[in-house]
Amino acid sequence: MPTAGTLTFHTGLGRIVATESDPDIVARQQDQTRAMLATARGLRRIVHPALIHLPSMDERHEPAWLLTVDAAKDDDAVLWADDIGLRRLAHSLGIKTFGTQSLLSIARERGRLDDAQYAAITRKLLAEYVVDLPFNQDALLSVAADQGWQPHAVATVLSRPASWVAVQPAVAVFRMAFRQAPVDTLTGWAYAALHGLNKASLPEHRVNNLVELTAATLSEDWTRPDHSSAFITALTALVPADADSVTRAALKRVWQRMKNAYAVENAVTIFLHVISHLDESYRQHAVHLILST
Repeated sequence: MPTAGTLTFHTGLGRIVATESDPDIVARQQDQTRAMLATARGLRRIVHPALIHLPSMDERHEPAWLLTVDAAKDDDAVLWADDIGLRRLAHSLGIKTFGTQSLLSIARERGRLDDAQYAAITRKLLAEYVVDLPFNQDALLSVAADQGWQPHAVATVLSRPASWVAVQPAVAVFRMAFRQAPVDTLTGWAYAALHGLNKASLPEHRVNNLVELTAATLSEDWTRPDHSSAFITALTALVPADADSVTRAALKRVWQRMKNAYAVENAVTIFLHVISHLDESYRQHAVHLILST
């Protein structure tokens, strides 16, 4: 594993791979770490070497985050944390918490930041892979455009289940990114979106949600064969046991939507073009759907 980098989907290998970070990015992150340490050293320290209120996870070496929550509980302190899971745990224990976004909101309300500064800081946080922020469609699309529609920070946000609590904004960000992205990055975008939706879905709705996102993506009027192929490749990598049934169900929905949108002869041409880079079995299934009309 590289010492610093990101996880991406390698279309050739058909799996997730780790890639080394740009040296400039690593240097900037090191500068940020030094600044954080300098700030931390100027704060009052609470010595809390052992758990008092929470059950142990590892008596030999308790994780720092667990000790931090336990210390906040013991000291009746307010916990500043940007990890939404950590904040939820703290709330369940009666601990007051806040995140950086809340701090920024208060600064804006009190006139310490104007709207432009607030928006710029939000975009910067997103670009630096701060993921547990309120889902801001405009900010995410701005960051994705700034990053050349590469599946970097915004794809990471889409890969997280929390981003799919409200489905329509997440779909809107994915649609725009998938439409604008370079061809060699399409599978990475699709994998991120599918992963987030898959994890966010209740078991009884999971497969139908995957079918619907697949069908919606393949039905877009801008969808090209490269889009369809990349999406199904990502789907197969993510849920190999379900991919075939999901794809076939999605193709049925795509054909129905195209029949409703176009004259039959045009619908046939568009449908077969969109799925022309898929495996032979799916192309045959598409023909069967057409002939069964």
